[in-house]
Amino acid sequence: MSAPLNLLASLALALAAQEDPEAVRKTVDAVRPSIVGLEVTLRKKARIEKAEIEETAQDPEAQRILQMSENGQVYEAWGVAVAKDLILMADGGFRRVDTERIDAVDASGSRFEVRFHSVGRNHDFVLLSPAAPRDLVPLEFGPWTPPAPGEHFHVTYAGFIDGAWHLNVSPYIMTNAPLAPSEGWFCIDLIRPGSVISDGHG
Repeated sequence: MSAPLNLLASLALALAAQEDPEAVRKTVDAVRPSIVGLEVTLRKKARIEKAEIEETAQDPEAQRILQMSENGQVYEAWGVAVAKDLILMADGGFRRVDTERIDAVDASGSRFEVRFHSVGRNHDFVLLSPAAPRDLVPLEFGPWTPPAPGEHFHVTYAGFIDGAWHLNVSPYIMTNAPLAPSEGWFCIDLIRPGSVISDGHG
């Protein structure tokens, strides 16, 4: 019975390390001022536009956006302030021609309109800027060493839940390592592009 007990003790220690509330709080304090929720009002397509879209092969995301515009639904995304007047949004699901208006919500709850500033290569990210002059709080990036196996890090992203924007800080334990030593190697199964990755200290 000692082996299962040792295993349970190890799992308990791992969970306790992952759920360090102080480290999560530090991460929230560091990231929260720089993340904004984005609510995109989609432009309804004209009959000719819809016919053209329906005739061409569409990827699932494009079909979803077309359906949302038809139903008058708001497209919810989020971004990170990377300069005083720029928001990086890694969600490339919609295009400038799809949008009627984009409203942002910052950490204080203030709402303001943003517009397309530029689009990344292959439309893998979008830069937005406030429609009226406004000083954002850019995220501060610093030197960072990828965690070694067994060390902790946090992945932070925003989500629209119950009518309000919330931060999700997920603690991870590094379990991957290159077969041969490699400088700067980092691998994570990440399903939310644009998430902020930070060390366990926030």
